[in-house]
Amino acid sequence: MVISTKVYKDFQMSIPSEVRKELGITDVDIADWVVNKENNNVTVSFRKKSSLHDLSGMGKLDKVTNAVDLKHKSRRGLL
Repeated sequence: MVISTKVYKDFQMSIPSEVRKELGITDVDIADWVVNKENNNVTVSFRKKSSLHDLSGMGKLDKVTNAVDLKHKSRRGLL
């Protein structure tokens, strides 16, 4: 699928509705741009913005920790 868009003042452009619907892009998603200078191409990929809620529970520890103690130990180089 090839869809063209116009670049507006201040270098803004809109994501065509067909692309937004196909990829499920919302107004809080992040666009990652990869520039390939060799063939003068740009690849844009979209990802969901991670929230604190999304990140909570990703890591599990076997013991209870104290954030203040960890901060103090890290400043002293004890971690």
